[in-house]
Amino acid sequence: MYLVPKKYYFDHIFDNLLENNDDMLMRSDIYEKDGSYHFEAELPGFDKSEIKVDFNNGNLSISAEKEEINESDDKKYLRKERIYNKMNRRFYFGEKIDQNNIKAEFNNGILKVVLPKIEEEETTTAIEIQ
Repeated sequence: MYLVPKKYYFDHIFDNLLENNDDMLMRSDIYEKDGSYHFEAELPGFDKSEIKVDFNNGNLSISAEKEEINESDDKKYLRKERIYNKMNRRFYFGEKIDQNNIKAEFNNGILKVVLPKIEEEETTTAIEIQ
């Protein structure tokens, strides 16, 4: 009797062959709404204290790190997929972000960051014709 069908033994070798697997661990969405950029990322299994969010030089940097819990050695794993490591992602939003009003919240494994854009004032200058 097999707990994992044989056809799945080597499937993970070909998953995302050309992609950076670390980036795929932190799946994210970015959209624009109400004069702000909205960033949402899945970070299941993490606590708020294990996540760091920074904004510097137009880059939003997200990192999450979970320490592996040393469990008793009496377990013989047949499959172990839960990963305990560090994940990092960086996204460029540009310099026209109101850094003092960036808001972040973490709820039910979803990190949400709102980056308000700086409103550009339209300036019109009358030019005298010579």
